[in-house]
Amino acid sequence: MGNNGTSANKAWIVCGLLLLATMINYMDRLTLNQTISRIMVDFDFQKDFYGKIEGVFGLAFAVGALTMGLIVDKVSVKFL
Repeated sequence: MGNNGTSANKAWIVCGLLLLATMINYMDRLTLNQTISRIMVDFDFQKDFYGKIEGVFGLAFAVGALTMGLIVDKVSVKFL
């Protein structure tokens, strides 16, 4: 009985860490969205240049997600 309780506790800890990582990821994106006007003024960016930066970031994020998805499918979960 003690083993099941320990496993359940570990599962909730993992769920909490995943929730925290997801929350930090979205907060980071929201922060950039809210501060972009000041960043554009400070670094003298034009809107088209910032659009290119966002496009490259989005493409890199998609490629990274697909690559990591393929790696996760091939490698043992215990290794990750």
